[in-house]
Amino acid sequence: MSKLYDISVEKENLFKEIDAVDGEITEEVEGAMALLEKKEEQALIIVKQYVEQKEDFVRIAHSRAMYYSEIARGIQKKIDNTKAYILQYMLENDIACVKNGIEEVSIATNPPSVDIIDECAIPESMVWHTVKMSNEQYTLLKIGCAMVKIEAPDSTPSINKKKIHELYKQGIETTGTQIIQKQRLKMR
Repeated sequence: MSKLYDISVEKENLFKEIDAVDGEITEEVEGAMALLEKKEEQALIIVKQYVEQKEDFVRIAHSRAMYYSEIARGIQKKIDNTKAYILQYMLENDIACVKNGIEEVSIATNPPSVDIIDECAIPESMVWHTVKMSNEQYTLLKIGCAMVKIEAPDSTPSINKKKIHELYKQGIETTGTQIIQKQRLKMR
């Protein structure tokens, strides 16, 4: 089997040969051209089959990736459920830490975080608005009357949890929120 590149080189040499004899096409040249056309057809079919084979491989790889992704999600869910069960068990039985040689299972407390109870009750001063205008994004913080309100159909509000957390540190509560400290399982 000839490669497409080799066939193109053979064609080029054949055309040079035709030019060398003042463009006269003999039976020998016609035979060589016919043979090259057959080789070319075969090579193109082989390349087509190669491409189809690689496309099939990609389809299979994608389907297997989705399959393994589903398996991984299922396993991760089992891991998360098992960790939640161990944490709950340790909390209910007042077990803070278990050590066995170099292995350890303990309960750790996460840093305080803001939990949103009621979004509608949160003051406007704690809401960020991201506004898209002519393919540029502007982020504006509403602080009482000092804020110029930009009306845009695609403005997206988001709650400024960092600001709320800073206020809680100063002893100022924000309606619609609370500070929580969750516990997690720590395994080493």
